[in-house]
Amino acid sequence: VNGVEGDLESYDFNSDEWYRLRILTVNLDPNTSSRTISFGDECQAYAIAHDGIFRFEVPARTAQNDFSIGDASRLDVAIRCASDSTISINDETVATIKAGQPSTKSVVPSPFKSSIEGQSWSSTRPDYLADLRDAITYYTYELKLDETNINQQTYSLEKPLCLGHSDVQYGSIYEWELRLSYHPLHLHIYPMQVVSENNECGENHEYGEFYDTITIRNEGMGRSRCKVRIAFVDVGGKTLMQCHLFKHGDQGAMAFFHVVGGPTQPDEPRVHECASGLCDEPVSIPLCSSGESLNT
Repeated sequence: VNGVEGDLESYDFNSDEWYRLRILTVNLDPNTSSRTISFGDECQAYAIAHDGIFRFEVPARTAQNDFSIGDASRLDVAIRCASDSTISINDETVATIKAGQPSTKSVVPSPFKSSIEGQSWSSTRPDYLADLRDAITYYTYELKLDETNINQQTYSLEKPLCLGHSDVQYGSIYEWELRLSYHPLHLHIYPMQVVSENNECGENHEYGEFYDTITIRNEGMGRSRCKVRIAFVDVGGKTLMQCHLFKHGDQGAMAFFHVVGGPTQPDEPRVHECASGLCDEPVSIPLCSSGESLNT
């Protein structure tokens, strides 16, 4: 935890004072994609953000001691502890919380609206995080991840993934039906909103909330069909998706696709000079829907 080996990591809290704790998970095991983070009974914890994105209502309405989180994901919680406690991952203690004396501050921070216990507040939503549950979708697409491919296409620097034989249209809302098994799907740039209501996206995810990584963890569900919606706004160009089990991405479970019709980043080289001369120059990559190509 936080690079600490041997001795347990330790956090010093004032007793009965609220703190914001950000949990980031990284996993190099290609056979495991989720884990359970647990706080001792001495603590109260409420979810406030997923993958760095505030919930619609902050904090969550119900306190939890156990949180299921996908690997290579982030979770922010508001937490307070009445006395010393522990943090565990899959029932193994990895850190301790030392709860000292109560705070002497005249104003004690609170995650609740107007510091009234149980009162949530509504987060401000930029356009790319607007609620899409009642939106009209431009296209519905099925996405299947395996250890070496996405929709039976192995990663190629020269061949984009074509969603329904075409590129993604900038300014549109897409609905993707994800068939992931235990593979965590990570999408760059564009957050995904969970719109499956029947827990088909697993216990790692809540209906209506946004995530940048979807990991289905429901025992015995097999390859569940999780539905998400995505608004392709703000920026166009090429973007990447991959299985966030890094070995699987390296084996080919990764793809890029084009978002066409919107503003793009400049094509100038990111590195202007190398020992052998010019390098990192834009290359021409074909679009899906025509014989044209896009520099990137």
